[in-house]
This record gives sequence, structure tokens and C-alpha cells, in this order.
Amino acid sequence: MTQPTIRGWAWIIASLAFASLAALAVVSVVALVPHSRMVRQATAPILPLYSAATAQESGLRDELAAAYRWVGSGNPAALADVRALLAHQGAALDPRLRAYVPLGLRLRLDRADSLVKAAEADIGAALSERAAGHQDSALTLLASASADRRLVARQMEELVATSVDEARVLEEQAVTAAERARLTVALSVALALALLLASALLMRDRVIRPIARLHDDVRAIAAGDLAHRAVVPSHDEIGELAQDVNQMTSALEARLKQQDRLHAVGELAAGLAHELNNPLQVILARSSQALAGGTPDEGRESMRLIQEHARRAGRIVAGLLSFVRARTAARHPTDLNAVVTDTVGLLGDEFKATRVALETRLTPHLPVACVDRGQIEQLLVNLLANALHAADGATGRRAVVVETRVETDTVVVAVEDSGPGIPAEIRPKIFDPFFTTGGDDGVGLGLSIAAQIAIAHSGRLALADGALGGARFELRLPAEQRPARHEAAASARVAAAPAAPAPSRPDAAGLADVRLLVADDEEAVRKTWDRYFTRLGATVTTAGDGQRALDLIRGQDFDAIVLDLKMPVLSGWDVVQAARRERPEMAGRIIIVSGDITRLLDLQTAEHLEPWRMLEKPADLETIRQAVLRASQLAPHN
Repeated sequence: MTQPTIRGWAWIIASLAFASLAALAVVSVVALVPHSRMVRQATAPILPLYSAATAQESGLRDELAAAYRWVGSGNPAALADVRALLAHQGAALDPRLRAYVPLGLRLRLDRADSLVKAAEADIGAALSERAAGHQDSALTLLASASADRRLVARQMEELVATSVDEARVLEEQAVTAAERARLTVALSVALALALLLASALLMRDRVIRPIARLHDDVRAIAAGDLAHRAVVPSHDEIGELAQDVNQMTSALEARLKQQDRLHAVGELAAGLAHELNNPLQVILARSSQALAGGTPDEGRESMRLIQEHARRAGRIVAGLLSFVRARTAARHPTDLNAVVTDTVGLLGDEFKATRVALETRLTPHLPVACVDRGQIEQLLVNLLANALHAADGATGRRAVVVETRVETDTVVVAVEDSGPGIPAEIRPKIFDPFFTTGGDDGVGLGLSIAAQIAIAHSGRLALADGALGGARFELRLPAEQRPARHEAAASARVAAAPAAPAPSRPDAAGLADVRLLVADDEEAVRKTWDRYFTRLGATVTTAGDGQRALDLIRGQDFDAIVLDLKMPVLSGWDVVQAARRERPEMAGRIIIVSGDITRLLDLQTAEHLEPWRMLEKPADLETIRQAVLRASQLAPHN
């Protein structure tokens, strides 16, 4: 049997309350109204009928007296009086009223009425006999009428006595009926109160107490006790709400555990970003110098490839930080066909090494999307790496297909593999952080980061059914309302251009005689920048920690200062703050180049510093040169 819902209990309680009040009203009406009506119907006709019977007896006496006068005197006037009195007599007792009086009264009234009519008939006959000259017959008839009148008088006396007896009986019945009515009303009131009490108890047990218990449970959970669970044994709406609260609490508990893990990963990633971006900075700078220094043709393509992979590694580190810590994407209208082409080119060697076929099916004139190109590349790298791993383990066809298409106002990029696919039981978890099917080789952040990037771009990454039998991931992004061919051409030009322009000749670089301080805890970074800026004509001084850098700033004048944030003894930001106090004219010439991307963003937001003063590692040498040139132009020249 299904348990009533809260709405059902409300109807039950309301019905009980209404039934109790209705029962009270009905019982009161049934007990009091019929009794009152009975007494009223039994007593109301008595007085009118008694008065009518008394009037009949009085009229009969007057008729007899007039008749005797006529019989004795023969006076025509007396005859006229008798006839006048007889003419006014009739049915004085209302037969409708007689139906409501008690039987004893009714019989006596009927008897008196019959005697009056019989006497009046004798009087009429006596008048006729007297007119015919039969005096004796007339007197005999009048004597009979007089006897009837005496019987009527006796009936009236008995009527009075009977009326008193009947009234006494009715009074006793009224008292008995009143007591019965009071008892009935009392019982109905007790029943109504019992029903109302039952309604209140039902309301307390089925509604008030479960809600209060659920309220206490929710307050305990809100206070931070996520291990607490709501316990409501009912299966109505309150019970369902308790289950929803428990599910929400479980989800929140799991989410907080994930956040704790992400926080730990974030702290680790922040440290790794600094440690990884420093060697990446050296790799990027050295490869740029090699390209600028006349590397043979057979090595230039390798150097460009090294540069691209160094930049991609830096973007991956930045993407990891973006996943665990909020970071605003730098979006620009971008041709996704060009992004797919560049990303596929970066991973081409890996596909060739594993002999997995990589096919692209790009829709021409694809609308552009406003995205952060680096983040979308990172997303595609994650998808392609997973697809490569899945297809590499396939027993039949080993292939990965990347396609683009447009659906109304949406640009779709799909990556599909011929691997074994994803089992249905784990599909809901594949985008959860740290969930992996790669065993010890997987971290479980690739798809999570990819999904996070899609959401940050107002898009969606979803698993779909593919034609190759493996997994198919579709990235859906809002399309920009502008032609794609111009953006595609621009993207093609950017892709075809060298990764970083070759620096100008030292005499044209604008850094001749520039006094430059480079402070970084990585010796390789210091040496790389020292060599690069010295070749451009600058006078370079280096420092391996923050205290040494601050001592140099106190004792010397520099046209530009390049600082790392994480340095021993004193941090780069401590050096900036000290320089603001002690050498404010030089504080405006400081450029921060650091791999601690999160700290850079926090400082840029808090201090409202220009972007050129806050550069992320790995940074192109040309970008750093432009920043140094701009800072040196702020210094006074002799």
C-alpha cells in the first residue's frame, strides 16, 4: 500500500477536522430541531381549538335561549334572532389543527363538535315544529338540544382536564428529549475534539516532526558536518527531500575532496611551473639564438620544432594551473581548422612512430570561434594523445580521425579513434578529476582539463557515438558571426611565420649602452640572457638571489632590471617593494619574468601593472628585448 504524501496527509487532516465540525452540526440539528418541532406542533393548536370549542358552547347557549323565547312567545323578532344566530354558526374547529393535537384531545373535540351540530339541528327542527303549530314537539326538540348543550359543557370540562394531563406528558417528554439532546451534543463535541486531537497528532507525527528533524539535519550539514546524513523514515515528499539532501551532501563531500586534491595539485603545479619553465626558458632562448646565429639549413627545422615543443610544454603547464586555479583566457577570433592543422603537425611524429593513421576531415570556410588558441591546442593535444593510446592498442584498424564541421551557430571539432571504446559503466566518470583508465601511467586530469577549457569558452566537450567503433569526443564552441576565410588566412600566415622573429643587428636593437640587471636563481637562465643581451650591446650585470639584486640596485644605476619572482634570500617581489622605498626612480624600470604564473596574475591584478612588466616563462627573447627596450626608455639619458 502506498504511503500518503504530504498533500495526502494534509487532505486527511483537513477532512477529519471538517468531519468533526460537520458531525457536531448534524448531531445538534438531529437532536434539537425535531424535538422542538414536535413540541411546537403538539402544543400550538391546543389553544385555538379550545377557544373555538368554547365559542361553540357559548353560541349554542345563546341559540337555545333565543329558541325558548320564540317557542314561548311566538314573537317574530325572537324567531329572527334565532335564525340570525343559527346563520352565523358553522365548522368552528379547524380540521387541519385537529390533526396535530394528541388523540385524547382530538376525540373530545370531535365529540363536542358533533354534539353542537346535533343540538343546532334539533333547534332548527324545533323552529319548524313551532311554525307548524306543534308546540309540544318543539319543546321536546329544545329539551334534547339542551341535553346536548349540557353534554358539550361536560365535554369542555373533560377537555380542560385532558389538556392539563397532555401538557404534563408533553412536558415530561420535552425534559427527556432535552436531556437526550444535551447528551447527544456532548458526545458529538467529544467526538469532534477527539477528531481534532487525532488531526493534530497526525500533523505532528507526519509533518511537523519530520520537518523539524530534517531542519536539524540540514543545519548540521550546513555547519560543516558533511559526514552527517538526514534520517527521515517516511517515503513521502519529506522523505524524498531527505534523500535529495543526502545525495547533495554526498556530492558536495566528494566535490570538496576533489577540491582538496586539486588544491594540493595546484600547490605542486605552482612549484613545478617554476621549476619546469626555467629550463624551458633556456631551451627556447638557446634555440632562438641558434636560429639567429646562422644554424645550417638541416638544423633550422629541428630548432623550430624544439621551439614549438618548448612553447607547448609551457602552455601545458599554464593549462594545468588554469585548471586548478582560476585564470582568464585570452580569447581572439581563431580559425579552428588552422588550430587542428598545427596541433596535428606537432604530434605527427608520434603517430608515425606508432604506425597509427591520422586523418583530418576539415570543413572549408569554417566560421571562426573566439578562443584562447593555446588552451584549445592543449585540449586537442589531450584528446589526440588519448586517441593515439586507444588506437595503438586496437587489434584491427589503427586510425584516428579529426574532423570539423558547423551546426547552425556552433563549430564542432571531433576526435575519433578505432580503439576498444569506453565501457558504458564508466562513461559518467570520464570527466571527473583523477579518474583514469590508464593504470599507473595515467593521472586522470587530461579529460578534466579539456572539459574545463571547453566550459571556460562557453562550449561543451561530450562523448558521442562514432563510426570507427572506438571513442569519439566532440568539442562544441559558439561560432563568431564573421567570415572565416580572412581569419583562416591570417592564421595561416601566423602558422607559416617563424615562431619568433630574428632579433635585429646589435647596432639596430636599441640596447647599445643600456645598463641591464638580470636576477634569476637559475644559472642557465642568467647565462643565456647575459649572452643574448651582451650581443645586443647592453652592459649586463647578473645576480643569483634577491639580496644580491637589491644590493646592486642600492649601489648602482640601471636602465632596466629583469627579476624572477622565486629567488633565495629575498623574493623578486620583496626586491620590488624595497626598490620602491629606496630607489623609486628605478622601481619603474623593473620587469618580472617568472614561471610562477599564478603569482604573476595575482600581482598584475592587485598592482594594476602593465602586461609588458609581467612576462611568463618561457618567454621569447624578442618579447623580453622589447620589454627591456621599453623600460630603458623610461630612464633619463645623459
